[in-house]
Amino acid sequence: GGFRAAPMVTSSLSPNGEWSATLSPVPTGTLVSYYLEAVDCVGQRTRYPATAPAFTLRYEAGYTPPPLFINEFMAANGTTVVDEAGEYDDWLELYNAGSVTLTLDGFSLSDDLMTPEQWAFPLNTTIPPEGHLLVWCDRDGEQGPLHANFKLDRDGEEIGLFAPRAWGPIAVDWLVFEAQEVDVSYGRQPDGSSAWRTFTRPTPGGKNGAEWR
Repeated sequence: GGFRAAPMVTSSLSPNGEWSATLSPVPTGTLVSYYLEAVDCVGQRTRYPATAPAFTLRYEAGYTPPPLFINEFMAANGTTVVDEAGEYDDWLELYNAGSVTLTLDGFSLSDDLMTPEQWAFPLNTTIPPEGHLLVWCDRDGEQGPLHANFKLDRDGEEIGLFAPRAWGPIAVDWLVFEAQEVDVSYGRQPDGSSAWRTFTRPTPGGKNGAEWR
């Protein structure tokens, strides 16, 4: 039926200056497509995604995603940790905040939120309760099953984690990051929380540490 405008508001109670909008209720299972638009005082417009409404963000009403998070990543690995081939490659870490083991069949990762199925997890990949999973972002799939077919851009880009649904892949976690420093990671503190920190002592594949700035 087309897109409807939902004005965004902010509040002094928002700790990080977040803006939010409330949408009209829709039946459970409905696919909701949306995009963000900012307009300044002289009428200039910016949209995210930039190609909206041709491409949009979306979610399924009533769907409760698994407690799975992009927990930490490093886009400029100089000397921090090596992969199976002895190479210092980009990496990201997932965290299962739940109490049961999660199987990632049908889940995917991407460095482009408009291309959700860029890299699919190998069948029978699992993460135990409160466990971590390290994925190498190096375009070297021949080096092992957990080597994604994309690299991270140290100058900044996107990371998306997607779950399989009847409508197609749905984002369960995603972020847009800015330029990164060599051998410094960016992650949640504590694991799975909404607070992101810059870690001077990265912890790939393990609980995020207490040293950040």
